[in-house]
Amino acid sequence: MNIAICLRGIEDIAAQEVNGKKTLPGRVEFSGDVTDFRSVNDVYEVLHSCTFNELDDIETEAEKLQLHFSGSVKVDCIREGEHNFNSVDVEKIVSTVLRKKGFAIDFKKAYNTILVDVLDKHCIFGIPKKRRLQKREYRVKINNQGINACLAYAMLKLAGYEDGMSVLDPFCKDGTILIEAGLTAPGTLHGNDANKNNVRNARLNAAMAKVPITFHTGDAANLPEMQFDCAASYPPFESKRRTFKTMQRVYKEFFEYAAAHVKGKIALLSPNKSLLDAAQDLKLNEEREVWAGKQKFFAFIFECKKTRTQ
Repeated sequence: MNIAICLRGIEDIAAQEVNGKKTLPGRVEFSGDVTDFRSVNDVYEVLHSCTFNELDDIETEAEKLQLHFSGSVKVDCIREGEHNFNSVDVEKIVSTVLRKKGFAIDFKKAYNTILVDVLDKHCIFGIPKKRRLQKREYRVKINNQGINACLAYAMLKLAGYEDGMSVLDPFCKDGTILIEAGLTAPGTLHGNDANKNNVRNARLNAAMAKVPITFHTGDAANLPEMQFDCAASYPPFESKRRTFKTMQRVYKEFFEYAAAHVKGKIALLSPNKSLLDAAQDLKLNEEREVWAGKQKFFAFIFECKKTRTQ
């Protein structure tokens, strides 16, 4: 049995991709082939699972491991939740147990790795199959307000994007959402950003990924007069340089455009709910919380209130 680790809030999307089911927050269990999944950060084969109260309990459970490999070993810990210990403490105590079992511990060039997945009061020991899948080689230029590539993939799924569709990212930043679209289900891809440097960087990333994207620069007034099947984006939000009033105007301009030019769903990600006030021309179909580490986001899925004649 395998466990796929994903962002909390997109377990259903990860479960669909790996053909599995959610077992814990951010954890999906499956038994099929392990590939380079796009909605998943890490994948490991389960050796042993338990619940615990204290760090000593993890040590006791580690002693129950039946390992059938030879060569040196290292311990990696992924920890989520509130505990009175950290990941290094777990790695040290499990390494001590393995050393007593006769294994050579080598944290630099080990032949084998034991992964200890600690989530709240749950602890799962496993053997890694895929690690850090959220890192994409094409992301040579990363925007400081860009999003995790797995989350970008999830936003496309929430927007209903499929092979052959046309999709718009009106605030494309480094282009991750559109590149994920092109790599998973090629279609007609359009990206826009008011920042020329963002567009330049998105072009570079798209070239690295060999994904054809049509880019535009400017506000909603510069978007093409065409119909899109769906839209997905992580819009900018208010900050010291961008006032709430300015962002409300930006959102309103886009929502007016979307109401006339997007035929299907519009999936938007935000760290707050401020964009909702500007979405008067759209119907909110779904709202969900998504967590990237300790950062909470809101994913909103809209559609036009009126059915347009196709």
